[in-house]
Amino acid sequence: NGELMVEFKPMKFSRINRHKMFKLRKIRRPAGPEYDTKL
Repeated sequence: NGELMVEFKPMKFSRINRHKMFKLRKIRRPAGPEYDTKL
């Protein structure tokens, strides 16, 4: 639980989440084992 609380600090989380989503969208084009590993 402690880890989740730290990661869910709104400002940091939203910034990181947005970055992840952006990266995932670009990586998503070649769908395959590599993509699953990045997740």
